[in-house]
Amino acid sequence: NGDNYITIQSAIDDAISGDTVLVYNGIYFENLDIDKSITLTSLAMYDDLDIWYEYDPVMGQYAITNTNILNTIIDGSQPVDNDFQSAVLVRSPDDDCISPIVMGFTIQNGLGTMVTEETEQGEVEQMIGGGIFSYLTNADIHHNYFFHNGSPEVQNGGGGYAQTSAEDWGLDDRSSGRSRCEIESISMHDNFYRENDAIYGNTFSNRGF
Repeated sequence: NGDNYITIQSAIDDAISGDTVLVYNGIYFENLDIDKSITLTSLAMYDDLDIWYEYDPVMGQYAITNTNILNTIIDGSQPVDNDFQSAVLVRSPDDDCISPIVMGFTIQNGLGTMVTEETEQGEVEQMIGGGIFSYLTNADIHHNYFFHNGSPEVQNGGGGYAQTSAEDWGLDDRSSGRSRCEIESISMHDNFYRENDAIYGNTFSNRGF
């Protein structure tokens, strides 16, 4: 609707399904919570992304060259809730199966979201999905730079985790029940990963899909 916001989360909260939240260059110390089918994007949405990284012969490795991706940063290092330290959490509500788009960001310093698993020995709590945690959604996550997410204490998915079954982990403490969303595909493509860490899946993790 053309409104300006101080935080990305406040714009997400006001958005309705089908809206685009356009984020300008800057560093945003936020842990985003997306529970609707919106497009969250930087100014990279206007760029030609056929070439957005190149090989740097001096450094001897590939590097991002798109300035909008490099300079629009979601930094999850200052959480207000120790159970919610993923830089981005995407989760379907009980009665919906959302398909948001997240593209054009540097996503960094996320440490995961606390989840619970029912086992024969009782509940087991673990941190998963450092940079991004997609909880039972058909999200399309592309053209992002996942940098320095996770830690040696994150159980699964330093860069990201996509949950595809309600039976895997519970998110009941995040005001979302065990949505029965049927996952059609995991759409995390054309992303760039560096220096992410976890016990299982430094870059990405899923089980049972």
